[in-house]
Amino acid sequence: IVGYIESGLQGLDISVFSKFRDEWASLLLDGLIIALIGLLEGLAIAQAFSKKNRYEINNSQEMVALGACNIVGSFFLSYPVTGSFSRSSVNSESGVKTQFGGFWTGLIVVLCLLFLTSFFSYIPMAALAAVIIFAVVFMINFMVPIYMWGVRKMGTISWLVTFCSVLILGIEYGIGVGVGFDLLLVVAKNLRPETHIHDMGEGVILVEVDSGWNYLSVNYVKEKVEEALYWQRKRFLFSHSTTVNAIVLDMSKFSELDITALESLKGLHEDCKTEKILLFSVGLSSELVEDALAFGIVIPNFPTAPEAVTAARTEIGIAIALHERVAQTAAAAAAAVADAAGYGTFGTEDSAKQPDQ
Repeated sequence: IVGYIESGLQGLDISVFSKFRDEWASLLLDGLIIALIGLLEGLAIAQAFSKKNRYEINNSQEMVALGACNIVGSFFLSYPVTGSFSRSSVNSESGVKTQFGGFWTGLIVVLCLLFLTSFFSYIPMAALAAVIIFAVVFMINFMVPIYMWGVRKMGTISWLVTFCSVLILGIEYGIGVGVGFDLLLVVAKNLRPETHIHDMGEGVILVEVDSGWNYLSVNYVKEKVEEALYWQRKRFLFSHSTTVNAIVLDMSKFSELDITALESLKGLHEDCKTEKILLFSVGLSSELVEDALAFGIVIPNFPTAPEAVTAARTEIGIAIALHERVAQTAAAAAAAVADAAGYGTFGTEDSAKQPDQ
């Protein structure tokens, strides 16, 4: 059974603040964990019921409400306030539609604490557990992991790790393990982002990077570009196809470029100048263009990849036409010089033979 429950309401008590002043170091970590779990739990519950009942929620408003309740409750030694799956499920199954339902719930709780605690002492714990289980069991959806696996496998693995950690280690450590594992997935994705190399023809290759370019991924992306250049040149040697004359970097998914990324981009720019390869960028924001200019990087930037590819082909065509024109001019000049040299030799020999006659 539940057992003895003290009747009455908690009065105002600020003695806890003096305790925090003396033991703030030991309480700070526990407070951060409680705040994180309360925030995650509250937002998760709000999103779950918003999907079930088809209404929109404002995450900022939810956090303000939770914070205000916890600030006020701290003066009355209240339990940390967060969302409740059990009570929310009961309200949802009871047909509650507005926030005013919480007022009636609170009023009933106050009346029970004042007058009915002696009766609650004899309620079996199994009865309370049955009420909670019956209210929550309808929210379990076994198809969600299957849908998640079809959409994003790594996300499903992260969910499974968090789920098992919560069951084995408890909520506090389980959520911590889940957050840490998800951070490792983010770092791993940034270390080796999906990089696609497309041969656009006429000596133009398009490099697409799915995620940003930062100090974690600069070496990997640069290696992929150099690898593409290597294989394109190998194909040129064996099949006499067009070698690489221009590189188009699709940077439309880049939200920022740190100092390491700018240094790598500058190195790639200088290498392209040395190899006489044109370099173009796609989708850089005006802020990132200014950062590149401040770092001494001047690269033509285009809003879309087709425009950049077209410009690259045009530049290559102009360069080839100029090269052919210069070659033709040089050949004509060489021929003229050869003709002039032959004419001068014939005249000298002829003049040398005239005295013998």
